[in-house]
Amino acid sequence: MKRIARLVIDECRLNWQLPIDMAIVNRKLTMRVLTLSLLVATFGVACGRPVTPPVVTAPRFPDYLLPTLPEADPRFAGAIKEHDDAWRWFQSGDLSRAESGFQAVLKKSPQFYPSVRIQGKLIGVIRRLD
Repeated sequence: MKRIARLVIDECRLNWQLPIDMAIVNRKLTMRVLTLSLLVATFGVACGRPVTPPVVTAPRFPDYLLPTLPEADPRFAGAIKEHDDAWRWFQSGDLSRAESGFQAVLKKSPQFYPSVRIQGKLIGVIRRLD
């Protein structure tokens, strides 16, 4: 008799505990899958290719000419390319990217005078458009 009662109790435990345990397992598995998906999406966006500056055929601001860049100074080797990219964003009309590009150049080399000049012109253009 005890043996039958024990089997019935064990069967009841299995029947009542199994759905609860499976629900917990399914919830944990769902959370892990969502977390992994979120991590993959975050790293995919972070490791994506940077946006290349546009090729400007008709400048948006033809009054502002590209200032001459110092080519002989090795301190400004990296700043020249970044300045050119920011200039192309400026002439395409994307002022926010241009401003952040010029600020990045000035953070790396604060003495790079072409970016200082264009930054001043950019601020004037932004104020005029507002």
